[in-house]
Amino acid sequence: MNRHLTIASAVFTWAGALLGLPSLAALLYFVWALVGLHLTPTGNTGGKPEYNSLVGLLVGGAQLAGKAMKWLTAGAQWAIILLAALSLLLLVFAIVLFAVGRGLHAHHAWARVLGVILASGLLLAGASSALMFRQSLAVAAASVVAAMSAYVVWALCREFA
Repeated sequence: MNRHLTIASAVFTWAGALLGLPSLAALLYFVWALVGLHLTPTGNTGGKPEYNSLVGLLVGGAQLAGKAMKWLTAGAQWAIILLAALSLLLLVFAIVLFAVGRGLHAHHAWARVLGVILASGLLLAGASSALMFRQSLAVAAASVVAAMSAYVVWALCREFA
């Protein structure tokens, strides 16, 4: 096996594993949070309080606060659904990265083509991020992504020429 192809295979495999494990953990956590939100009982008071007494005023204020909390809970539920969908997309991307790495290791042509496409996209994202950011650490991280992607594109395209 070509040394550069082995390195490109390892890059895709490890990137998939390192992205997939936290994404899976986040997805499970967000699904657990959604299940917890749906299993909470809704507070339903049976009767109307008498507003001439202090207890009636306190009950009315608590019901008003409960309605406000329902709105906040609904907003939090939408945020959790959005984060769960993002975690699912990252998990699918990690699975694709891992499959491409294993396919490169097995010398499959589909993995080489998909690897060039993925690495080209990451090269474009890394290079544009390095030009866009102003903080030195962000520029360095984006430059490392762009350099690794350029190397992977070179290593994979080298076999086609």
